[in-house]
Amino acid sequence: MSVDTEHQEMLQWVKDIADFSDNTYGQRRMQKALNLLDYPVGRRRTAQLMKEANVWVRYKKKYKATTNSEHKKPIYDNELKQGDRIQLTMSGYYVSRDKH
Repeated sequence: MSVDTEHQEMLQWVKDIADFSDNTYGQRRMQKALNLLDYPVGRRRTAQLMKEANVWVRYKKKYKATTNSEHKKPIYDNELKQGDRIQLTMSGYYVSRDKH
């Protein structure tokens, strides 16, 4: 197999893996996937292939607080009564500080 043909096959695999994973595979996971497909590549080579194939990682968004407590609208009662709850998972106890 010529080098150019193998390169094109690797590019196609990179695109297919990215589509399958919904662009969640970075360099390291993509490298492991290519190595499993019998393409011995390193992380730098994988990064070059990803760049050439126009594949990038879609990162998870960071948490953004959406509660605005400075509004003038009425605040309704907590009908679910889920006040301050603390769950201690290490010891297996559940502590509730609700005022029912």
